This record gives sequence, structure tokens and C-alpha cells, in this order.
Amino acid sequence: MNGSGRLYIATLFVASCCVCMAQHGKPYGLKTDFIENTEHYYKDGYPINTKVSAPQNDTLHYRAAWIRTVHPSFGWVIPNKGKNVKQTAFRIIVADNRKDISALRGNIYDSGMQYDGNSVAYVPENLNLSPDKAYYWRVLVKTNRDRSGTWSSAKLFRTFHTLNDSATSHEPLVKTLQKAKTVKDKASGIFRADFKLDAFAQPMLEITAADNAEITVLIGEKLTADGKSVDTNPGATIRGAEYKLNVKKGRALYKIDLRPDKRNTGADAIKIPAFIGEITPFRYCEVKSKPGTVRHVKFMREAVNYPLNYDASSFKSSSTRLDSIFEFCKYSLKATSMLGIFVDGDRERIPYEADALVSMLGTYFAFGEAAMARRTVRHLLAHPTWPTEWSLQNVELAAYDYLFTGDCRLISQNYNTIEAHTLSALRCENGLISTQTGLQTQEFLKSINMKSELRDIVDWPAWTAGLNEPSGGERDGHTMGRFNSVVNAWHYRTLCRMVTISHACKKDDKAQYYRKAANDFKTAFNKSFLNESTSLYRDALDTAHSATHSNFYPAAFGMIPIEKSKSVTDYILKRGMACSVFGAQFLIDGLFRQERGAEGIKMMLAADTKRSWVNMMRCGTTITMEDWDETFKPNLDWNHAWATSPANIAFRDILGIIPTSPAYDVFMVYPQIGELKHVSGKTTTLRGVIKEEIRVTDKKIRFAIEVPANSIADISLANITEDFGRRDIRHARVNGKNIPLERLTRFDTSYTVGSGKHVIELICR
Repeated sequence: MNGSGRLYIATLFVASCCVCMAQHGKPYGLKTDFIENTEHYYKDGYPINTKVSAPQNDTLHYRAAWIRTVHPSFGWVIPNKGKNVKQTAFRIIVADNRKDISALRGNIYDSGMQYDGNSVAYVPENLNLSPDKAYYWRVLVKTNRDRSGTWSSAKLFRTFHTLNDSATSHEPLVKTLQKAKTVKDKASGIFRADFKLDAFAQPMLEITAADNAEITVLIGEKLTADGKSVDTNPGATIRGAEYKLNVKKGRALYKIDLRPDKRNTGADAIKIPAFIGEITPFRYCEVKSKPGTVRHVKFMREAVNYPLNYDASSFKSSSTRLDSIFEFCKYSLKATSMLGIFVDGDRERIPYEADALVSMLGTYFAFGEAAMARRTVRHLLAHPTWPTEWSLQNVELAAYDYLFTGDCRLISQNYNTIEAHTLSALRCENGLISTQTGLQTQEFLKSINMKSELRDIVDWPAWTAGLNEPSGGERDGHTMGRFNSVVNAWHYRTLCRMVTISHACKKDDKAQYYRKAANDFKTAFNKSFLNESTSLYRDALDTAHSATHSNFYPAAFGMIPIEKSKSVTDYILKRGMACSVFGAQFLIDGLFRQERGAEGIKMMLAADTKRSWVNMMRCGTTITMEDWDETFKPNLDWNHAWATSPANIAFRDILGIIPTSPAYDVFMVYPQIGELKHVSGKTTTLRGVIKEEIRVTDKKIRFAIEVPANSIADISLANITEDFGRRDIRHARVNGKNIPLERLTRFDTSYTVGSGKHVIELICR
């Protein structure tokens, strides 16, 4: 955020000296390697009551959330009872039998009392687990309000049959049996069902037939133009298929043997596990037979997902359209989790960094899920993709993994590879990086695990009709050169991220180096790409053209000199949504970063253009599409999570919740709600739930927040009070206490609060 001087009128967080000897509740939400659901087996994709205390040799049908590392992390949630609760110490015990754990004996491991505030990712160095073995653990937590401490209940987990500290523990995919929401029964022998939501699934039909017969089953994501049948030839990469099924007289249950797709089951694709079986996305299912042959059809499907907690988040506002867009994107993230790793969509089922970045942010905020994100990051570090900007994004992905988990194992184990993805090896004498100056040596490519050379992409697709251009795709007519501004903006972003990563890995000299390198590079970038005559960023050194991408990335990454912010953001707004659904993440982020969140919200809510989330829903999809409309990408699919940016923008930008130290030890709250009169949200972190609510009337702003225990929130209401502060502010009321204020031309106020519920009211005359 651009800042003027702030007036700090209240600092609410104080280290509590109060000692309450009563119990404040048990630690709960115990996670091993960030997984809470470790205690039970799954059979054929469904959870069962059998605990993992006993081994299970039938791995064809049985799965569990096996712990795959020799040295796993342990985390827990501290009950949020009372204000300003901070952990002061903990003790973890691990046993290989219930008797010892119940008696508080750690026959495998006992940490002793650790005077440490880490409650999210404690990794014992001297705990060595054995393969395929059950373990129990408990934690005793002391806080500034409970000095005697309270033990948690015991938590059970089982290790995998092979252990590797470079592996990622994760939950198995699960199935959910769903029944059709509406069924149309026609006398002509046609039955059609609508499940209301598209999902990756397997159809299951309970059919009552008058005689043995062959029937036709249609499944697909959309209906024909007249709405009378399932479209089995929908075009693009929208899914639709026809199957023949032999039914027997009487009532029986039938499953369709789905045909695998050649492209999305290729060598680079993520494979669906055998215990799940092939899946396809569909919303509609139709049965066709001769009149009188089929008497009744019960339509069901087995939807496949990673087991995400849908109740982990919520978002509501005074705009029903915004709420619908959020829910649309949130469901899309769940629906596209069908492989347990972030992929691009059903056409390829391949992980790409850009897709993973948007999916990762959305999954953190909407579901509080970290293991799936980490699994994807590890995969991409080993199997990076070809676009230059995507390669640079590996640093961003790794930094987010640390920022949201507080666990430095991934970045420590892969530090050299992550560092190589800054692409500093491609830096030239002018201080900029380029993929086109002969520096992509075999040694360089090996350092980032690439077999072929990188190619600049800017945005994708690049070959269809674009906004206000006869051609040029989603690049807004970007002029490609040897030194491209978008590539170099991403390079700057990696230098900034390496400061955090280096500090976390205890490489302080490296951190200092990257801090200076980032500052120096920003100066060089602005000198090279900022066109003083237009006050805009040019696409490349040898062109005067300014695509919106060349401007919104510097805006999002905080590279713009303050005096140029208005000209750059005015231009971004003038160009409109002249980018892909992926680029929209950074276009809107850039507007919020430059204090233009009100306009950012309006762009999200646009309904009179094909380049909008409203248009996607209008097309009939219930999962975000690969591009705004088939007009812009004729081979698009209807199940691409890289279009889900509103699921994270709702929290990161509108509510302004951003972790500023690992795992929300400290987080910033800087809401920008524009013209919204009411907005509220809930997101789940490894420390617990954050809730925020803002209500604005002509005479009062009411801000309420619930901060989890062992966490601190730095709150600024400066953006909300920008217009409000020009009136006559009488006083602020903080947790019921009046605080008199001077009359201000810009009411800019900041607060620091500890855990618990806090209410801030700003009242005018």
C-alpha cells in the first residue's frame, strides 16, 4: 500500500501478566505434517471406521493419510479463550502404543519442556520414525494465561512403507456419493438428470428395466443449444460423451466404464490412482431407451476430490454478485482438486506454475490446506515447465509455502534449485535478464531441472483475438523483445522473495545480498522500462508500446515510484480486463496495492463484458473456465482453477488479510472495501480461525476481528476512512472504550491487537 504518515492512536496488544491457574481448554486440531485426518483408513475412496493402528496390506483398495517423512512436523491449535493468549512453552511426547501415551510416557520421543512459541511446525531433530508403523502423540501447552499447562488428547498416525524427508505427506483422494438434484422423466423413454454442479466423477445408475436391453447413456458438462439433451459434441475441450450400456430386467446398479483420454493420461500428466478409477467432469446425465424399456432411473455419481474442509472459510458482502463470484471460485478449487495436486485442467492434467500459484493462494484461504500445495511445489521444482515467467514463479511458490506454514524444510532442502529459479544466470551487462542472449547453457538448464530452453510467455493464449486488437491473444498487443518488462518484473519479485527464504534458511549473508540486489534492480528496471514521456512502462527496451501487463505487474510488485502510481493505474483501468484469467490475479492485485481497490472490485463485478466471471457463469459452467470465453480461446476447457483468483482476492485484498511473518505469527489487516456497505469473512490458518466484519453507514464504521491465539494482527483502516475521514470525526471506540480524536483531513489509524475478539468503531458527528 502507498502510505502517508500514519497516526497510531492505539496499541491494544500488551504482554499479559495475568496468570490464570484454571484450565483454558485442551490444545486441539493436532496435525502431523500439516494433516489432521491421520487416524482412519479409506476403502475405495470412502472413509471407514477402521483405525490405522493395525497394518493394512491391501493397498489396492485401502489408503490412509500416511506420514511419509522420517522427521515430520507437529502442530496444534491453542484454544482462543481470553485476549492476548500467547504460547510460552510446550512438550511433545510420542509413543508406539496407547498404554504409554495414555500414561503420558513418550517411549519413542519426549521433547522435554521447550520454551518456544512455535505451535504450527515443530520438527524434532532426534525423532526417527520407522516405516509402516503406528504412533501416538500428545502435546502439553503452556501460555501466558495458563502456566501449569494443559495436555491435548492423543493423536494417532501411521507411517508409509517407505520414508523420505524429501517426500510430502498428503491425504488420499476421496469419493462422495451424490444424487441428482433434478430428474426429468419423459414418456419417450428419455430420462435426464441435472446434478446442478459440474464435478469430476463417475456415473452410477440404479435402473429398473422391463426387459433385457441395450440403452444409451449420455454424460456431459453442458446441454445442447435448445436445452433438450446432453451435448456430446460441445466443442472446445468441454466434455461430453456417449456410452452403450446393457441392462437386465428388474432393478440393478450400474457403473459406466469411462474411456481414458489419450492426452490427459500421457507421460507428463498426473495419473488418477487405480483405487479411484478413471473420472471425467460432468453435470448432466441422460438415459435413452425405447419407450417402455426403462421404467425408472436413479441418477447418482461418485465425485472425486482431495478432502478439503469446505467449512474452513466463508465470505459475505452487501453485493450478492460478489458473493456468487466468490462461491463460484471456491467451489471450482474443490472440484479441480481431483488429482490431489494442482493441475491445469482436464485437457492436460499437468501441473504448471501459473495454475499452481492461483490455486495455492485460493486453497490456503478457502480451505486452510497446506499439504496439497506443498506436494505441488515439490513436483514443480523437479518438473518445471517451459515459460520463463512460470519458471520464475517457482520462487514465489516456495516462498508462499514457507509464509503460510512456517516450516522451512522445503526451502532448506531445495535452496539451490529455488535460487537458480531467480534466473540470475541470465543477467546481462545492462543489469536485466533475457532468455535470448545465449546464456541458457546446459549448466544453467540443469540447475533448474530443465531439458529444453525457456521461452517468454507474458500471458496465454497468445494467438487468438484479443481485447481491442485484431490479434494478439491475451497479451494486449505486447511487443516482444530481447529484454521484456514482464520477465524482468518477475525477476525483481524473486529477488524480494529470496530475502525471506534466505533468512528462514539462516543464510543471513545471502539475505543481505538479495535485499541490496532487489533495491538496485528496481532502480535499473524503472530506468530501463519507465517511459518518462508517457509515465507508463514499455513492453521491451526497443519499443514504445505499453501493454497492460507491462504496467500491472510493477503495480502488483510495488515497483512504481509514488508519483507515477496514478498514471499507471489510470492506464490499467482504461485498458480494462485486457489479459487472461491468470493475468487478472495480478491486475486486480496491482490496483489494490496502489490503493485503487474500489476500482478493482468493480472490475471483478463487471457483467456487461465477456471478460468477466459473470460471463463464465452465464455460459453455463459451474467451474471456472480456462479463459473468459470461447471467443478468446477456442479450445478452452470448463474446469481450470487458474481463473479462481477472487477466492483469494476476497481475503488478501478486500478484507486485507496477509501473513507478514510465517504461519500468521503476525498478520496484516488492511481492508479495501470500495463502495461495499458490509463485508465479512472467515479463513482458517494453522493457528486457528480469523474472522473479520466491516459495516459502514453514514455515521459510523464498525470493524470487528477475531484473532486466533498465539497470533498478532496489525490493523489499518486507512483506506476505508479515506472519504469518511474528511468529515467531522468525533471519536473512536475500541473494545467499548472511547478515544477522543483531533479533527483530521485524512483519518489514518493503526492498531496492533493480540488474540481474541476486538471491535473498533469510528464515529462522526
